[in-house]
Amino acid sequence: MTRILVTGATGFVGSHILAAFREAPVTVIAACRDPAKLPGWFEGEVRVGDMRDSAYVDALPQEADIVCHAAAWSSLYGNSRAEEEKYLKPTLRLLDAVSRSNVSRFLFPSTHGAGRRSGGRDGRAPGHAPGYWPHLGVVVAIEESMRRQATETLAMVNLRLGLFVGENYSLGLLPILTPRLKTRLVPWIDGGRVPMPLVAGEDIGQAFRLAALHPDMNGYEAFNILGPAVPTMRDVLTYL
Repeated sequence: MTRILVTGATGFVGSHILAAFREAPVTVIAACRDPAKLPGWFEGEVRVGDMRDSAYVDALPQEADIVCHAAAWSSLYGNSRAEEEKYLKPTLRLLDAVSRSNVSRFLFPSTHGAGRRSGGRDGRAPGHAPGYWPHLGVVVAIEESMRRQATETLAMVNLRLGLFVGENYSLGLLPILTPRLKTRLVPWIDGGRVPMPLVAGEDIGQAFRLAALHPDMNGYEAFNILGPAVPTMRDVLTYL
């Protein structure tokens, strides 16, 4: 039976991935720091640890066929050093560990904004992520590392998501949007006409399930996981 490792299993993305695989004919391994936060129905193997622990990360992919890397760290803006230490370096180390293992597929929750900055022919992102949100720069760097490490036997799959909405999202949209009014995003807001692609947690989970179990995933793949209609910022804020 296919063994699927889910990192960050207690977070927003990770919890929805677990739910999506609940009835699937697979064995799920949950990786997290606090197993008490896992759903009560989960009865699979749990690998407890911190992604900043190199030895823990190196051992994570053992006996896994597919890795869904949902563990993340992000700040509303700024904090580039913390973003690098808590998210970028652990993820790049995990990618190296996956490349040395028998894992056949690595899935990553990217952002729709990375698509405009990632994928130059020379492997470099065309342009740099803005300094007020280093998280985007980190995501682009992870995408490019995945592109380089994809092989015929190891598929690297980016699922580029919109802004999160739904159950278990502890942060919420308003706390994300409000601080950005203090940044250079003010002209970009463009009177509320800028599009705000949203994606529900349940849809994220189903996207991961489909991408993990689809038979034809080879090399490097990237998909936008968004709805058929995209509201504007004015629509979203008016609704909230």
